[in-house]
Amino acid sequence: MRDGYAKDMVVNGGASEDQARAKAIKDVEQLFPGGRLSPEQSVFVIEVDGRPVGDLWVAEREGDLQHGLWIFDVHVNAAERGRGYGKAAMLHAEEEARRRGLDRVGLMVFGGNDVARNLYRSLGYVENAVFMSKPV
Repeated sequence: MRDGYAKDMVVNGGASEDQARAKAIKDVEQLFPGGRLSPEQSVFVIEVDGRPVGDLWVAEREGDLQHGLWIFDVHVNAAERGRGYGKAAMLHAEEEARRRGLDRVGLMVFGGNDVARNLYRSLGYVENAVFMSKPV
């Protein structure tokens, strides 16, 4: 997950490889102190017929403007994509939020990740903020 996050920061976020690697290491250590999940986090394995095809990582998160379930990562193995497993994982996140008594699910997606952004839009997610940059 850390390496994929760093790659996304380079490809879609405009970061250098060194910047992305350093930020990914720092962020993951903050989220997994000592390499362990904190109690409010959950990682679910997406399974089909008993075999893993991906994972979903969520946690309750207090934001500046809202409290809800935050999706840190939803990943479907490349060979399994396009079969509805990502959508099913997202719907599971919504069920998990309701189970925890939360009324909101949030996530961050890089602007260049059109496949993911289209999935989220199809499920009713709306953009709350857009960060933009331009190399000069």
